[in-house]
Amino acid sequence: MKFDVCDESSYARVVAEVADVTQGAGLNLLIHNAGSNEGGKELESLTSEAMLRLYRLNCVAPLMLTKALLPLLRTAAAAPALSGSDVMSARRACVLNISSRIASIEDNQSGRKYAYRASKTALNCVTRSLGVDLRPEHILVVAMDPGWVRTDMGGPNGLISTQESAERILQAVETLDQQHTATYVDHFGNPLPW
Repeated sequence: MKFDVCDESSYARVVAEVADVTQGAGLNLLIHNAGSNEGGKELESLTSEAMLRLYRLNCVAPLMLTKALLPLLRTAAAAPALSGSDVMSARRACVLNISSRIASIEDNQSGRKYAYRASKTALNCVTRSLGVDLRPEHILVVAMDPGWVRTDMGGPNGLISTQESAERILQAVETLDQQHTATYVDHFGNPLPW
């Protein structure tokens, strides 16, 4: 399915298509991976338009799409746990927000990238709030850094390929449980500083 995550008018169609695929079982894993770092890297070239565009794409869209898909996540979360460790997991109901290590306020030693940093830091804040709010419903919510990936965004010097990053993310997601909800982790599932 292809759609513009910033086009909220398309969400009803997306929800209907996901509901059709899941056939009443609900949505177990929602991964918000869309994002951009275009514009606003240097202070001199920064514009308010770039700040707002990235905030909408990297933070607002994941929150609004999660809100739209929440009934399907709730359906999946309401299914009986397979085991005690399955109370909160991606096997049940999980929202995974792909963040970035650049979003860490504590780890910011290089400055720059204002629009991207701020928008991903805001996504981390949204992740924290969603994780707290959805914990009673057994919906796991986590922000994860995918690693420095060789993509158009990460550049050719990235340390891992897109395939390696995806494999690590999926392996890490399988290990996440209730202790990880409302947290910020790397692509191995290790905690990152906010």
